[in-house]
Amino acid sequence: MTNGLATGTVNDDWSKEYYRYSAEWIKNATKGIEVATNEINAGSAKDYTNNLLQISRIWRAYLISEVTDNFGPTLLHLQKALILNTVR
Repeated sequence: MTNGLATGTVNDDWSKEYYRYSAEWIKNATKGIEVATNEINAGSAKDYTNNLLQISRIWRAYLISEVTDNFGPTLLHLQKALILNTVR
């Protein structure tokens, strides 16, 4: 081994990648909420649209809890800005 714990060096690549992917997952769950809400408001909801909305909300809450468990408190009102600025 040439880096990491074996040599006493710092390697936070795993944390950076997990944070980046977590932000992308939250962004996708938020997009599911937006799509379902827009369909409902437009009157073009399909039979499964309400399920999409509820599952997206639950999944987003779970993902935010995972980020909070791993990285500490998360400002929910800044989530959308965080996601937009993190994931490209």
